[in-house]
Amino acid sequence: MTEETLKAAFRAYIKVGIVNPKIQDIALRALENLPDHFWTQPSSSTGKYHPKDEHGHGGLALHTLRVCEIADTLIESQTTIDSNAIRLAALFHDAGRFGFKEKPSKHSLDEHPGLSAHFLVVIKNISCSSSPTHQAHQDLEVNITMEKAYNAILTHTGKWGKHLPRTTEEWLLHYADTIAAKYTP
Repeated sequence: MTEETLKAAFRAYIKVGIVNPKIQDIALRALENLPDHFWTQPSSSTGKYHPKDEHGHGGLALHTLRVCEIADTLIESQTTIDSNAIRLAALFHDAGRFGFKEKPSKHSLDEHPGLSAHFLVVIKNISCSSSPTHQAHQDLEVNITMEKAYNAILTHTGKWGKHLPRTTEEWLLHYADTIAAKYTP
């Protein structure tokens, strides 16, 4: 997939999957603020735990789309889940995988969940401060969804990271990421 095709797939996923317009706005803003190298890096720095088609150019974005697809399938089996939080977390769970500087750098399983979760908080704060009518910072539903997405991102590496998943949303993202890493097309 080309970079433009990947970006179009992400935009379509946001517009169709995220039903809360304020969360959708935050997701679109986050998409536009991903580092350029997000679209060009492989899914992992070692290539050990991901399918071969994710080892090259665009592998991280391809892996992320697969996590989103698997998360959607898992969401269908749940009745009391914040699907907006899961979709947002799936989209940006690896946003900080190679850092946020102009030149990509390697970040460990321990570091990248925190970087990715913090990225989403920064984007939410920018979204709220740049639009006086947005007022997402005062919206309880938005705040709850953002907190669930933040925690799901923070715990998505499970036993291989610093934090274990606790809630259904956190476990769902962890499983979607783990399944996607083992997926062979």
